[in-house]
Amino acid sequence: MFAAERERLKQHFKLMRIELARKTMDIVNATLRKMNDCVLAMEMFEYSYLQKYEENEKEYLAKQYNMANFKKLCTSAADNNPLHEFLPYITEISSQISTDVSHFTNRIVEAIKAYSQPPEFLFEPKPIMDQLQACSKFKFQSQMITPPVRTDPSIRLIDIPIEKLAQVCFFGYCSL
Repeated sequence: MFAAERERLKQHFKLMRIELARKTMDIVNATLRKMNDCVLAMEMFEYSYLQKYEENEKEYLAKQYNMANFKKLCTSAADNNPLHEFLPYITEISSQISTDVSHFTNRIVEAIKAYSQPPEFLFEPKPIMDQLQACSKFKFQSQMITPPVRTDPSIRLIDIPIEKLAQVCFFGYCSL
């Protein structure tokens, strides 16, 4: 009778450990999935920022090239033609260029402001850790008992270099 009860208790605690391991893996996997979602969002931000930056850079270089050509054309026209014939044309074009440069400058200033304030990732793990502590309980003789904290919180039970984890686990599925 004692032997059978002892085996039943051993089996009970074994099943409790297995269930705890399952729940732990669920939490670890949920955490990795959420962090992977965050990394994918970071990639979208990065791609968007870099693409917009390249577009602005190309447009800036094109405008710079066009302005240099326009200056050459104006100099050539002034050197080779009577000024009074081309003055209305040059005045009109100059006014249009001034407006275009103003709009372009405003766009570049706004882009520079955006580049100087890239998105930040905000994540506070303490509330999650507190919730884990609050959710972990034993039911013992009709009472709910929170297990005491006996494991040193500075111990890293899983100690994978962060760079390796970022390379291997994110941008797809984790394959440690």
